[in-house]
Amino acid sequence: MNSRYDNSLTKYADGMAISYTYKMTGLDHTILNRSKYGLLSDSEKEEIMCNLAENYFMSYKGLRSYDRWGRQTTTGLFEREGKEFVFVPGDKITIGWDAFAEGFDSFNYKDVQSILSECEYEGSVESYLREVMMPVKEVQVAPMLVCRNLQMVCWEPIPIDSPEIQGNKNLMSELSECEASGCDEYTVHKQIKFVRGNDGWSVFLYRPMSYPDLKEQLARQGFSLPTANEWAYLCGGGCRTIFPFGDNLDLDTMHLCYIDEPGDKRPYYMKEPNFFGLSIGYDPYMDELIDAKQKSNCGGDGGCNFCGGMGIVIPFLPCSPHYKPITIYPEDNEELDGDYDFYRPIIRIK
Repeated sequence: MNSRYDNSLTKYADGMAISYTYKMTGLDHTILNRSKYGLLSDSEKEEIMCNLAENYFMSYKGLRSYDRWGRQTTTGLFEREGKEFVFVPGDKITIGWDAFAEGFDSFNYKDVQSILSECEYEGSVESYLREVMMPVKEVQVAPMLVCRNLQMVCWEPIPIDSPEIQGNKNLMSELSECEASGCDEYTVHKQIKFVRGNDGWSVFLYRPMSYPDLKEQLARQGFSLPTANEWAYLCGGGCRTIFPFGDNLDLDTMHLCYIDEPGDKRPYYMKEPNFFGLSIGYDPYMDELIDAKQKSNCGGDGGCNFCGGMGIVIPFLPCSPHYKPITIYPEDNEELDGDYDFYRPIIRIK
């Protein structure tokens, strides 16, 4: 292993990793910040990515370029334990919201205003946005290796040919009916889930887990959850508009989750990889857990505003990088919900 790195991997006798220690030395870390990293040649980036892969026990799959919403990043694509990661350079950015950068168009303004009027809210649209968004502040975000896609909690994969699956005749009969009908997922609430993929059906059993349990499990594997500030950066990249693509939702050009037209097979506009290569902040029903003292999340509200009939724009506001993190009260209620809670493992590069 390259002598520039000090790293360790502790294992049980059966080979299961219980702790990782990372420490990079001999590298000018300032080149991992976006202002300098963006000036590097592809060959220089390639060398850095190879070193990161070696130090952080990942398989390197090569450079990739992600271009979305007027921002572009050429970065490394990695894999570890079946999950894809990308390198995200650090940066000093402004997050939070206090005024429009572009402004709502007529549709977005009327959609929000009509709901506020129904709720007898006495302030303006702008004052409401200031209430639900974080205050404006400048933050420094460290460079990271970030999982590209959200991961499920509580659902543990098991082989479909295991006796507890094949021996349940009622379950197998229902699965056969589901398959014949063409559906891609079958779930028994907080018990078992079948998901159809390119290689057939995957099976998951529900295992209750708490927020502290998840953080402890990730720490043993060498990962963390992103903080609220880090999540805002990963989602928005320092944008000053409500969403990374602007202030407005355009239903004519954007295919959005839960705003489906029959037969629309386009990919979801907000789910497609962003300028860092991440699929993030796209589904109001999916709560992305963040690192905090108690269970908190960004990126969604469990669909509360959609279920509450709050129009179209307000339900998507939790997907904004500037939206205030949602904290669960009371403090002792930190059990995770496998239907709504999701997580994204990261590694901060030190």
